[in-house]
Amino acid sequence: MWPVNDQLSDVTFELTLAFGAPTPDASAALKRRVLAWLAARGVTDFVEGVIDGVDTLVEGDDPLAAFTDEGRDTTPVSVFDFDEARLDALADAARAAFSGVGLGLKVSRLSTRSWSEAWQAEFAGLTTDGFVVRPVGAKLPEAAGRVLIELIPGAAFGAGDHATTEACLEALDELAARGRLRAGGRCLDVGTGTGILGIAAAKRGYGYVLGTDIDPDVLREAAKNCAANKVAMGLVCCDTPPPPGAPYDLVCANILVPVLHALMPHFKANLAAAGTVLLAGFIDKELPPLLATAAANGLKPFATRAVRGWVALALESS
Repeated sequence: MWPVNDQLSDVTFELTLAFGAPTPDASAALKRRVLAWLAARGVTDFVEGVIDGVDTLVEGDDPLAAFTDEGRDTTPVSVFDFDEARLDALADAARAAFSGVGLGLKVSRLSTRSWSEAWQAEFAGLTTDGFVVRPVGAKLPEAAGRVLIELIPGAAFGAGDHATTEACLEALDELAARGRLRAGGRCLDVGTGTGILGIAAAKRGYGYVLGTDIDPDVLREAAKNCAANKVAMGLVCCDTPPPPGAPYDLVCANILVPVLHALMPHFKANLAAAGTVLLAGFIDKELPPLLATAAANGLKPFATRAVRGWVALALESS
C-alpha cells in the first residue's frame, strides 16, 4: 500500500495551455497534437474547456457539441500539480516542442483549499444500478443493495462523477449481471487517479487489486480513498508497463484515448485467460479505431456502455 499522506500542500499549481493558431481548424489541429504529446509524456489527468472559471463543456443536451466530426474543439487545457518545478519543466518542454504555432502557456498559483472545497460543494454524487458514489461524510441516502464508495477531494483532480467514470461503473454492473466479475480474482487499474475503479472492483469481491499511476501525489490521494473505503489496494508509481502481478482477471483503464491505443499490447499481455479488459476515457466516434487497435492485439468487444456520449468498452481475448 502506498503510504497515506493526510496533508495536502497549501498551494496547487496550474499550467494552462491555450490554442491560438491563425484559424479555428488550425487551433483544433494544434490541440489534438498537444493532447497526443501530453499523453506520450504520461500526462493523462487534466481539465479542459474552462474559460475564466466557467466550464464551457457542460454535459447537457448536446454533450458532443465541442467534439464535431471535424474535431474543432479549441477549448483550453489545464494541468495541475503540487510541484511547481515539475510543472515549469512541462511548460518549457511544451514551449520548445510547439514554438511559433500559437500555443499559449501560463503557470498560476492556486489555493488548494479553494479547489478542494469547491470540489466537495459541487460533487453531488452519482448512482448506478450497483453503486452509490459520494463525498466522504455527505448526507445522501444510501440505496439498498448498492455498493457505497466515498471519495476525499485531493490531488487526483477528479470527483469521480465524470461520465467516463459513470460509464465504467455501469459496465461493472453489466459484467456482474453476466457473471463476468470474479470473486477472489485479480484486478489491475491502470492510471488509477482517485482509485475509484480499483475500489469498486475490491468492493465487488476481487481479492487482489493493484492501481498504477505516474504521479506519486495522485497515488497518495488514492491511498486515502482506499482507507476511507476500508479497501486493501496495492498502489505502484510506474510509467512502464507491464506492472508486477500478472495475469489479471480484470484490467481497467480510464485514460486518454492515445494512451489506450499505446498500451493495448500491455493490456493483452497482463490479461488472464477468460479475463476482461475495461477501457474508458473516449467518446463514441473514437470507438471504431480503438476496436481496430484491440483486434490487432488479439482482443474483441463483448459489451459497451455509453453515458452522455462517453463510452466504456469491455474486451476479451479473441
